[in-house]
Formats: sequence, C-alpha cells, structure tokens
Amino acid sequence: YRIKSMQQLLGNPDSTDEQLAYIDYGNDQVILTMILDALKNPHNQVNSAFYQLTQNPDRTEMTLQEFGKPIPNDEQLTVVFSAKSFDQALAIKNQFLGFAPYKPMPSNIVAAQVYHYQDQKGLAHEITVTLYQPQQFGLIWQCNYQLQGYGESIYETVLADDSFSVIELSMRDIKAHLEHFESQHPNLTRI
Repeated sequence: YRIKSMQQLLGNPDSTDEQLAYIDYGNDQVILTMILDALKNPHNQVNSAFYQLTQNPDRTEMTLQEFGKPIPNDEQLTVVFSAKSFDQALAIKNQFLGFAPYKPMPSNIVAAQVYHYQDQKGLAHEITVTLYQPQQFGLIWQCNYQLQGYGESIYETVLADDSFSVIELSMRDIKAHLEHFESQHPNLTRI
C-alpha cells in the first residue's frame, strides 16, 4: 500500500516538493540503514556510524546529528556521511564547510548557555556558549570556550596566572563576542 501510494504521488504533477522530498529522504534512509546494518556486521572491519548535516533555508545554520533523527521542519538535508565518532563527524563537517580543522573539546564543562534570537521573519536562531573547566599547565592557567550557531564557530583559549582570573577573562571575552555578534546582526533580537 505504501509503495503504491508513493508511486501515485510520484506520477502526480500536483505533488508538492515537500511530498517528493519526503519520499526521496525515506528511500535514502532505507538504503543507508541497510548499509549501516552491513557495517555493524562483526565480520566487517569498518566501525562507523552515519551522520546527517542539515541546513536552514537562509543557509546561516547547519545541524549535525546522527543519521535517521528527525530533521527540523525548516531545514533541508545537505549531506549524509559515515564517521567513526562524533568528534570525527565534527572534523568532517568543518572540512566540508571549509572551516579551520576541528579541535575536540575538553569533556569538563563548567557552564553552558543558549542565547535565543528571533529574526524579522519570526524565525528562531540560537548561539550556544560553552565554558570549559580551567586547567593548570605549570604556573599558567588555561580556559577554553566556544560560541557556535547562526554562522558563528568560535573556539578560543584564554591564559592567566590563576584559575579565578582565567574564568573572569573568559567570561569577559564571551560577552565581547556576543556584543560584537549582536552589532553585526541588527536584524536579530535576543528573546
């Protein structure tokens, strides 16, 4: 029944692009799931998973997630690829987009905050800020932070003489990045 209904949609000139894209994505999903099952076969030597990269209509945001997860309504599937880990998937994403090589993040997160914005069309956008636990290297303290979303991909390292100062300086830099971002995008309103 499902195949017959899809064939009727494919042959109907009044079928919407959204209906046709749903069929196309569903077919790709079945094929890639079969490939993934073959890759999970213990007799194969390849250990990887599939990831999907989607993009919003304005081409200002991209979402990386495991293949098969629901795509947000306003996004389109850009590419599906395999990687051995999420870190490797992020490295492939950066290479695909022409960004600087991906640097894996430390696992200890001190704080994370999502800043929500709305554009003039009413669409919601996000900037995610992550602050990582300071680390001491000899007499110097280091703190890493990241801002990501709406075309931003910033990963910075701050150095200071003590752990309190390095966090304080990192927070000051994060605030400056957000103020700069907001001044560069006057069409966005923080909500």
